[in-house]
Amino acid sequence: MAKKVLSPHLSIYAPQVSSLFSIFHRMAGASLFLGVVGTMVWPLFRVGFRVHPEISPYIQFVEFYGPTLGTMFLTILWGIFCYHIMNGFRHMVWDMGFGFQNDSVLRSARVAAVAAGTLFVAGIAFWWTAPSFISPALLGFFF
Repeated sequence: MAKKVLSPHLSIYAPQVSSLFSIFHRMAGASLFLGVVGTMVWPLFRVGFRVHPEISPYIQFVEFYGPTLGTMFLTILWGIFCYHIMNGFRHMVWDMGFGFQNDSVLRSARVAAVAAGTLFVAGIAFWWTAPSFISPALLGFFF
C-alpha cells in the first residue's frame, strides 16, 4: 500500500490571503513583544552606558544617531501595531462566527489592510502635530 502525502509541500502550495494574513499576524505579535520589551529595557542600558566610561565610542554613536534610529524604530513598531490590531479585529469577527465565505475573507483582508494603513497615517500625523509632552522630542529620554 502506497503512502499518501498528508499535506502539500511548500513548493506546490499556493498561499491564500487568509493564510498569509495569519502568518503575518503571528509575526507582528512576536515583533511587538520584542519591540515593547526592547523599549522598556533600553533606558536601563542607557544608565549603564553612562556609568561605564570605557564604552564612550558607543555612547557617542547613540547620542548622535539615537533620535533618528529611535524615531525609525518607533515608527516601524507603530506600523506593526496598526496591522496587528486591525487583523486582530478581523480574527475577533471570525471568532463570533461571521465572515467565513470566500468573498468575505478577501473583503475583510482588504478592509483590515486599508484600516491599518489609515490608522498608521493618522497616528503619525497626530504624533508630529501633538503637544510637546508626547512629541518626538520625548525620544531624547529613550534614545
